Amino acid sequence: MKRFRKAAAAALMLTVLCLAVVTCGAETKTMRPLMSDTLKDIIAGKTFTARLDGYATVEGSDEATLMFVVCERDHFDPAVIESLAVGDEIVTGKGITYPVNSVKADEFGFCVNRDDPLEEALFFFKDETGDYIATNETDFPFWHDVIAFEVRADSSLVYKDFSDPEADEPTELDFAELMRRILNEEVFLDENNTEITFDDQGKLTVLLQNYSPFN
Repeated sequence: MKRFRKAAAAALMLTVLCLAVVTCGAETKTMRPLMSDTLKDIIAGKTFTARLDGYATVEGSDEATLMFVVCERDHFDPAVIESLAVGDEIVTGKGITYPVNSVKADEFGFCVNRDDPLEEALFFFKDETGDYIATNETDFPFWHDVIAFEVRADSSLVYKDFSDPEADEPTELDFAELMRRILNEEVFLDENNTEITFDDQGKLTVLLQNYSPFN
């Protein structure tokens, strides 16, 4: 009986040790909620300018979670821009305030603070909507964040690389190549060069990387 008890105790200890090894060797997972139906309704069938703000991968899986921030160019009311005067203020979508110390009109639009060495110059010109959009003196556009969300991406995603300014068409690559470049920090995806497209079910189907002089 004692021998049986010792054998049973040894077997139990071996089982516990095996479970401990399995538990310690198991991969730690980060659990995230599924995309809400509200967000699906917002993004379904649409293309957005976006910034990749983070990612999460699971080893051994062909899926990843990509965190995007949808961005839009700052738009300004034509009546307001065309009536700018010294002493006014311009506030960008990111909340940066620029005092108006000078205003000059030219064939492209309006120049603000162009001759003021103490203030950054701003340039306003109309886009296809008829509104004014702004850049700084190095032609860097002004953007603001609209909405941030996470989406699941997998091998069905098409990665279109149009970053070569000499190319006539983008190069179509697969999801694995996109993630390889992201993980190796070979690509920088932000509002100046990135468009994301969703199908009618709210699934990410295309990531287009455009050429940008700012990246």
